[in-house]
Amino acid sequence: MGPFSDTEINADTMAAFVLDNPQWDSSWKQDSGAMLKWSYDTLQNHEYEQCGVTVLNEQTVYRAPGNSHTSRHATVELLYCEKIGSCESKQHAIRRLNCATYTIDTDGKNRYIRDDIWLTDGYSDYIRHYLRAMASTPELAPEDQTTFYAHRR
Repeated sequence: MGPFSDTEINADTMAAFVLDNPQWDSSWKQDSGAMLKWSYDTLQNHEYEQCGVTVLNEQTVYRAPGNSHTSRHATVELLYCEKIGSCESKQHAIRRLNCATYTIDTDGKNRYIRDDIWLTDGYSDYIRHYLRAMASTPELAPEDQTTFYAHRR
């Protein structure tokens, strides 16, 4: 068995749970913010900074940028912004979402930047991240559908 690996999905999914269930944790703002900060500080990847965006690696052992992981983190950042009423990282989160769309091949196939053989989580949860982002930030939704997304999670 190889080394243990910390992952973006664990930290950010827990942060989303806390944000959606503030009654579960009396210090929900601080705790969810700390979880988001941990995943960003630990897993940030600077390969695309020339494009104005910092993406996230999937995990600590295999440090490869992941489109699903970057979009999940951005979605939880936007949820955090929604729940606390303001957020310094909102524009960065939107840039992460935009960047992650560039990993979709011309035929709609989800591709990872370095390899596309085993990395399939983007097929099942990738689109859901964008739907959740539109629920937290309705201005991202098509103009005629902002009401629809604002009432869904």
